[in-house]
Amino acid sequence: MTTPLPGLAHSERPGNPPGRLRFPRILLDRFEEIVGGAAFVAMTAMVFVNVVCRYLFNDPIPGSDELATLAFTWSTFLGASLGIRRQIHLGIEFVTRLFPPRVQALCGVLVSALIALFAFLLLFYSWHIMRSAHLKLTPVLQWPYTVVYLAIPVGALLMLLRLAPIVRMQLRRLIGRNGRAPIGGVVPL
Repeated sequence: MTTPLPGLAHSERPGNPPGRLRFPRILLDRFEEIVGGAAFVAMTAMVFVNVVCRYLFNDPIPGSDELATLAFTWSTFLGASLGIRRQIHLGIEFVTRLFPPRVQALCGVLVSALIALFAFLLLFYSWHIMRSAHLKLTPVLQWPYTVVYLAIPVGALLMLLRLAPIVRMQLRRLIGRNGRAPIGGVVPL
């Protein structure tokens, strides 16, 4: 088996036709950034335009508050998943740095297990909420609240998927298979 060449995208590697699988792969790899970022930009633009319309023209845009809430909800839960993938959630490392590498890895596994438990509970209970959300409609746009609440299970599922490679790395460090320490010598999370 050949090792991939560093610096080349999957579709640019030898044996892969140019341009194939590049777009879906980028979309999967950067889903949170693309959709969450677009939702955040849309929310900011809607709120700004609505404020201008309300105070300058005394005519607010109907439904813009609902769209801003929808965009905010999606950007929040996709941002939580992105935080896990980039390992940028707030953590307290000054105590764990005092431990040997395997104990650090054990702490990382325990923290990851708690995050996974939280994401699983979020997924489980949000699914039950969504089952009845289609009965309630937004006041102005008359959209089912399922559109808003769908962000919660999608975000929780992405959190679980993005956590899996981190846990795999932590378990390897725990059993001593991977001798390389990440930057700073601490296991993420």
